[in-house]
Amino acid sequence: KPLTQLAKDFEHMDVLATEFLVDGSALSMLAADTTGNVFSLSYDPKSTESWKGQKLLTKASFHVGSPVNRLVRYKLSAPALPPNAPEPSAAERKRIANRHAAFHGTLDGSLGVIAPTDAETHAKLRELQLRLTSAGLNSAAGLNSRSFRHVKTFEGRETRAPAPHEMLDGDVLTSFERMPWRTQQTLAAAAGMRRDEALELFRKISEGAAFV
Repeated sequence: KPLTQLAKDFEHMDVLATEFLVDGSALSMLAADTTGNVFSLSYDPKSTESWKGQKLLTKASFHVGSPVNRLVRYKLSAPALPPNAPEPSAAERKRIANRHAAFHGTLDGSLGVIAPTDAETHAKLRELQLRLTSAGLNSAAGLNSRSFRHVKTFEGRETRAPAPHEMLDGDVLTSFERMPWRTQQTLAAAAGMRRDEALELFRKISEGAAFV
């Protein structure tokens, strides 16, 4: 059978590893470069920005901190429903049943997971992440974690166009679980939710991404 190229990324990238990220019927491609960045690319021929489907669109980006040299895809398990929670719809059950994350290793020996989340969970945790970053309660030497996660490039190289979406930073979000109860309440309220609601979101993500 012939191999046909549908689309490509027209910007320069020294790729070390690639893998697919699956969220129901949505398929994304992960690409890790030599500078320690990870990009989520999608094929969307209906978008005007894709040049009639010839161009892969950068949906999200994240600076890991060290070059990712291996990405391994694995299927996510469906998280257990909390007591008295409504049953998910048929479409939601189908989406949850077909979700895959990517386990990655870097050249400095660190390990991590890139996993899909639904839009509602992403919006809530992104707001909480912004509050945690602004508070600066657990930032090393007072550095800005959000700036650190912006895409980096070698000196003299062209910088890629900013991605429209933002990957959540697990290092920042998990610091919430180690904070005092009153601080958790204050930050969760500032993000528009309750403390127990935020902790439940963490539980669902951790349970779904577990593979051991």
